[in-house]
Amino acid sequence: MEWRITPSLIRRTEGRLSTFSDKRPVDTLNLSLQVTTERYGERTTNVVALQLEYPRSN
Repeated sequence: MEWRITPSLIRRTEGRLSTFSDKRPVDTLNLSLQVTTERYGERTTNVVALQLEYPRSN
């Protein structure tokens, strides 16, 4: 049996990558997580932060 993961919601994105080269690394991470929340929602951002072992205050 073959298993496949399919998205439950498909969104069209503009394909742009956000960069914050003028910021400190910690500020860049916070801004990146904010952009992730705007694009994909809070739950996805929480998973990303968990994978990075980055503590977040809610």
